[in-house]
Amino acid sequence: ASPGYFAAMSLTLLRGRVFNESDTGDAPKVVVISESLARRHFPGEDPIGRQVGGSDEGPWYTVVGVVRDVKHLGLTDDAMPELYHPLHQFIYSPFMMTLVVRTAAEDPTAAAATIQKQIRKVNPDQPINDVLTMTEIVSRSAAQHRLYTLLLGVFAAIAMLLPDGDGGGRLA
Repeated sequence: ASPGYFAAMSLTLLRGRVFNESDTGDAPKVVVISESLARRHFPGEDPIGRQVGGSDEGPWYTVVGVVRDVKHLGLTDDAMPELYHPLHQFIYSPFMMTLVVRTAAEDPTAAAATIQKQIRKVNPDQPINDVLTMTEIVSRSAAQHRLYTLLLGVFAAIAMLLPDGDGGGRLA
């Protein structure tokens, strides 16, 4: 995550700090964690300054901030524990990158077209996959529930039209 990610996503900082320009590749390794990760791994403790991650192959990271949980999988699903790395301290695949932009434009898709043009100026071969507004993302997460509700309504209407035991319809 870049220093502006948390503001762009309106993530509420609960404790500590978010990333800043000093969190470079040469700086001490830091992370921001979600409140559910803090509850799970540091119950009843302040996680700021604590170490996470690390193994024989990888470094340890110091927790510098805790942010409110985000429901990435859908509005009705539980929030998953999250760990955020600074952009310049994490080895990532360009296929895993997501660009998040906050705009005041009435039509965010117009802003997306402008951003795509700028990306193409820098690198014409840069793949740009899905361009979605937050409204579209939320709508997609609720689509399955809307379908179930529609089907329930259709089946209820059919049930109301079925004949009862006397051979007549219920809506007579």
